[in-house]
Amino acid sequence: MRPGEALNVAGEVVWPVGPLEANSDGLQMFVDRAVVAAPDFGLTSDSRSAVLRVCQRLDGLPLAIELAAARVNALSVQEIEQRLDQRFALLSAGRRSSPPRHQTLRALVDWSYELLTAEEQRLFQQLSVFSGGWTLEAAEAVCEPAPDVLALLLSLVSKSLVQVESQAGRSRYRLLETLRQYAADKVREARTESAAQTRHLRWCERLARAGDRGISGPHRSEWLRRLEAEVDNFRAALRWSLLETAELETGLRLGASLVRFWFLVGTASEGSEWLEALLAKAPRSTGRVEALSASGFLLVRRGDPRAAHPLLEEAVELARHLGDSCLLALSLHHLGELRVQQGDLAGARSALQESLALTRSLQPGPCSGRCTSCCPPSANWLKSRATQIPRKHSTSGALIWREPIRMDSALYRCVDWDNWLSTEAT
Repeated sequence: MRPGEALNVAGEVVWPVGPLEANSDGLQMFVDRAVVAAPDFGLTSDSRSAVLRVCQRLDGLPLAIELAAARVNALSVQEIEQRLDQRFALLSAGRRSSPPRHQTLRALVDWSYELLTAEEQRLFQQLSVFSGGWTLEAAEAVCEPAPDVLALLLSLVSKSLVQVESQAGRSRYRLLETLRQYAADKVREARTESAAQTRHLRWCERLARAGDRGISGPHRSEWLRRLEAEVDNFRAALRWSLLETAELETGLRLGASLVRFWFLVGTASEGSEWLEALLAKAPRSTGRVEALSASGFLLVRRGDPRAAHPLLEEAVELARHLGDSCLLALSLHHLGELRVQQGDLAGARSALQESLALTRSLQPGPCSGRCTSCCPPSANWLKSRATQIPRKHSTSGALIWREPIRMDSALYRCVDWDNWLSTEAT
């Protein structure tokens, strides 16, 4: 039996003890210990802010705060904060009179870790790939081999190594950052990091695909909340795909699948940055086409059609070269939309006519789950939602799209693009 672990006996009441609050007990502990290490230590407005950040990044853990404060005899608080990514090396000089497990931060976590079973250790290691928390379903998809992830996860919760909270009726789990860094070291030592990170990336890609379909339907708000809860996981997965060449294609699909989410929640600029980084490394593949089309889509909506144009032209050319009708239809949709915005209605008519013909030749559904980005709206929808319709002789005026629709929707398939574009182009 370890300290903090429930006895599971009749009459027992478990009372959770949370971390120290950074702006109260945490701050006071840091100052008290810092004065012992450096009697002339005093708080200024700058150092106070830094101390608060140190306490927060150390998860309010008393021993970690105490060890960090002891370093003010040689480092400023700002320098301590800068080195917290290597906290186990930094926080390694406790009092000699303390028990061995309280003399360094690593010794304390080592002691807790070594009390776990082999299966619990393996799950704990793999959970380090999550960023910002995870659900039970996510853990079951990413962590292996484990015949009963739920039982192991609940055991880690009972031993205070995993935190759990309820969000909108769903349980969400997380590791304190100190424990996540320790678990990440262990998964690297076990040489299983690459496999775990790859499973995490692929889970993120599947979720983003499902979410892209979900935000088109009646449960949009629910899906937006679900995707927003996983933003840090998406970022971590995208970073991994940029590092792991073999998984770049999955990263491209993930980025393309998030395009409408980024647009709808107002983070289109971040989406453009991720897609730009992915495209800088992408080979000529279907994933590149999806990312090119998605990037063009976001740039048009950010008011930068000039930057979008070469991306969409390349997407059309590459999709045609690869013989992928779905991606060609998608890319032509976005190119046609761009040309409408630029006032090139004859060019838009050509692109949209070909896109519509290709769309009608495909089986119903979101292109077998591969093309899930946005498509241009109907003529009436366009007129009602554009702030200004560019005319034949207009050299200015931009369209602002308030909401995209999907090319597999009944509305899109019923569009009489031919009639509208012919009218506008004359």
